[in-house]
Amino acid sequence: MTESGCLTVASACPERPALVTDAGTVTHGRLEGWTRQLADALRARGVGPGALVGIVAAADDDGGAVAALLATLRVGAAYTRLDVGAAPTAALSGVLAADPGAVPAGTVAVLPFGTAPVDPPPVDGLRVALGGALDDDVLVGDGTALGARALRAYLRWALPAYPAAAGVAVLPTLPGTAAELTALLVPLFAGGCVQLGELEDAAWSGWRPTFAKLTPDGLAALTALPDEASPTGELVLTGPRVPRDEVARWRRRHPGAALTWEYAPADGALGCAALRLPAGAPLPDVLPVGLPLPGTTLRLLDPDLHPTPAGDVGELYLGGESVPAVEPGGPLPSGVVVDPFGIRLRRTGDLGRRRAEGGVDLVGRAAAGSVPPVDVGDAAVVRDWESIYDQLYAVPADGLGGDFSGWNSSYTGQPIPLPEMREWQQATVDRIRALRPERVLEIGAGSGLLLGRLARECQSYWATDLSGTAVRRLAEQTAARPDLADRVVLRHQAAHDVTGLPHASFDVVVLNSVVQYFPTLDYLDAVLARVVPLLRPGGAIFVGDVRNARLAFTMQAAVRLLRAEPDDDPARLRADVNRAVALDKELLVDPGFFADAPARLNGVAGVDVQVKRGRFHNELTRHRYDVLLHTAAPARPGTPPVSCDLAGLPAALAAGVPAVRVTGLANARLATEVSAAAALAAGLPVATCRRRLDDDRRAVDPEDLAVLGEDAGYAVTIGWADDADGSLDVLFTRPTAPMVGTIAVTPARRSAVPC
Repeated sequence: MTESGCLTVASACPERPALVTDAGTVTHGRLEGWTRQLADALRARGVGPGALVGIVAAADDDGGAVAALLATLRVGAAYTRLDVGAAPTAALSGVLAADPGAVPAGTVAVLPFGTAPVDPPPVDGLRVALGGALDDDVLVGDGTALGARALRAYLRWALPAYPAAAGVAVLPTLPGTAAELTALLVPLFAGGCVQLGELEDAAWSGWRPTFAKLTPDGLAALTALPDEASPTGELVLTGPRVPRDEVARWRRRHPGAALTWEYAPADGALGCAALRLPAGAPLPDVLPVGLPLPGTTLRLLDPDLHPTPAGDVGELYLGGESVPAVEPGGPLPSGVVVDPFGIRLRRTGDLGRRRAEGGVDLVGRAAAGSVPPVDVGDAAVVRDWESIYDQLYAVPADGLGGDFSGWNSSYTGQPIPLPEMREWQQATVDRIRALRPERVLEIGAGSGLLLGRLARECQSYWATDLSGTAVRRLAEQTAARPDLADRVVLRHQAAHDVTGLPHASFDVVVLNSVVQYFPTLDYLDAVLARVVPLLRPGGAIFVGDVRNARLAFTMQAAVRLLRAEPDDDPARLRADVNRAVALDKELLVDPGFFADAPARLNGVAGVDVQVKRGRFHNELTRHRYDVLLHTAAPARPGTPPVSCDLAGLPAALAAGVPAVRVTGLANARLATEVSAAAALAAGLPVATCRRRLDDDRRAVDPEDLAVLGEDAGYAVTIGWADDADGSLDVLFTRPTAPMVGTIAVTPARRSAVPC
């Protein structure tokens, strides 16, 4: 069906069934009238492009949720699916619900469903069906957004490509993903009928589908059902991979149906290439990625974004309609890069090999071992930091290793006191020194705070920085030091640039207090992936002074409470805190991000995340942490640690227990800030919140734990517990105890927040 005619079913065949629900049948005429009525009501309430509408479908929905979805798309707004009883979503402009009583508390019901007219006027094709601009989002869910440009391009192709969609399809729920949305829209726009229910219902309902669109997980369920649940005309599978054996089993039982694999990236986007096997066609031994959909290009590229020859493995990139739009002068969306010819491309994360005849066989995931490219947007942010630090390092400073200029407190805006900075410096030096490195590479050497203390102990010390001014100043300072001149090598280059750095040469690579200036987590991963090959066997990467994303609200709340007046409005102050978190230009990283590093980075065998050492309580010891990425599995106790509470810890250590673990300890550095932030989040008066910053709370200082264990002859590892309150997990091990495998005192969850 053509674009101009895809929605004329309502006027040409108004009595044709469009939806079948437990409550009855909804014709195309009634559905169009319902949609038009809801769209008019939404416009009257100011809902349009840029708005986000939540749609709640009750269990006994009579099709009203589908009408609400279509109406939302028609006015150019985006929708998101809400479950009945779900927590309210603050970003929603309103909620459409079949049952107004089912709307989550705290949201506003825009419009309850009502009886729709039966005889609507004709509508104007796909443009009317998906109102708004090409680049407006139409679906938001599961952390992804679907744009109207990509959806329109897909529908223009799919409507004539799937003639079986004009029959009957089955959809179990209100669409919440791109695959589910197109599984609804293609049959409706083709003039077909969608049965709202489970696939197994089709086996006995008499409404056997002619068309079905499923993910690979859905195929396994379909294969287990009676034949009457499978489509007679066409089965479409969508996803980054399909299980050939499962496809073969289904195909043997249903040789009369066509089968199409729509390749779609793992991020849940629309299908962008299609491999179609007509009824009776043999199933290839290997299912290649099919032909790109109109308006889409597929490209296999190396890490430098150059095309790979036939037979070589490269990463698969998408071009054309599937690439999110970019505002003029705006930043590139996450996952979008620009190739050397200036063409915007979208990463899929899939690795492929081009066949001689032009097809692409998928061979794995890029995240499992390839070096991700650095996109142009990230590189631009890095250049911005370069200009800032060129200005900072242009100011005359103290001697090598003693320049703490620029280290200002977020709480006061004043320089952090010198004794506190010297303690921070010593603790960092001690942590690196414990690795006994002979050859060191420091990325982001800055003013030489670490170089000045460590280089003389090493055979060689390479140091890079993105600031040319910093490198020139370090060159002058090291040239004046006979003990450093022959062992220090300085280079002016960004963190992701490893040009000229010797491979398999360094015992330790240091990135200290630089990660917060990285633009994205993808950039951080790209840097780490490039650094691992520079290490000798058994080498390690030290990532120091990482800002903890879990504590972002806590820190910003403490900063603003210290400056607030007791009678300030807590709601306004809370909004200021949320705004500060959202607008923070630095990168904050959840500790769980590093816990997952061995799965993402080739050569990383173990991870050790630890809180900062130090007696002073400041933002450096409260809100930052250090990470060690090991290429050789670091030792862990040969027998499981004994768990105990804080009260029993001294006795366990005195008894010489080989390994002791204490978990969930309240952190004295953070207890008052966490309490004050929780009070602010709960809407308590500002005066109450401020008092909590000064309360004495039952908590333990991490440094006391470290000293207690070391005095008893234990090695002490203090990491973050798996909570957002800054609590601690601590492991005490005797150096003489049998050790095997890996120790990684890190939380299990993975969550990372770039701000």
